[in-house]
Amino acid sequence: MGFFDQIGKKAVETVQGAKDKTSKLSTEMKLKSQFADKKDKIILLYNEIGKEIYSNYVKGIENNTDTINHKCKEISNINEELKGINKELLALKNIKVCTSCGAQVPANSEFCPKCGVKQIIVVENAPQDATEVLVDIVPSSEVTMQNDTDSNNSSGESNNSVENNTFENNENQNNG
Repeated sequence: MGFFDQIGKKAVETVQGAKDKTSKLSTEMKLKSQFADKKDKIILLYNEIGKEIYSNYVKGIENNTDTINHKCKEISNINEELKGINKELLALKNIKVCTSCGAQVPANSEFCPKCGVKQIIVVENAPQDATEVLVDIVPSSEVTMQNDTDSNNSSGESNNSVENNTFENNENQNNG
């Protein structure tokens, strides 16, 4: 292969890489926009519920629980959509969520760097008859968009028993 052929090949690879990164960035921005729109919708629904309850309180009438329940169900449905968008964003960044502590973990990690728990390995190009087991640990009431620096669990609590057990197991293996 000649010198100019190699340069041409590198140029094509560079252009393709830039195209892929641009496409990935565009997809990420669309997902973040969808996420923000849905969070705004939830805030609007919260406000509508609060205004209705307060307005009825001031008027001295009972609240229409059917209307409030309908809006609460709508909030729950949007929270489920937010979980899906969040999973897509994490997958786009090659990140998964620890099944134990909720920390963000590189998708190819076998163990969580925060708590040490063995992770579910996602196999690409798995046979079509394979079944993927997903563990959803984010409560619908606490869905927030994950970012690269957020490694806290979704409930804000530490899972010390898991951390201690993992540490003790590692120590026993090293001493045994």
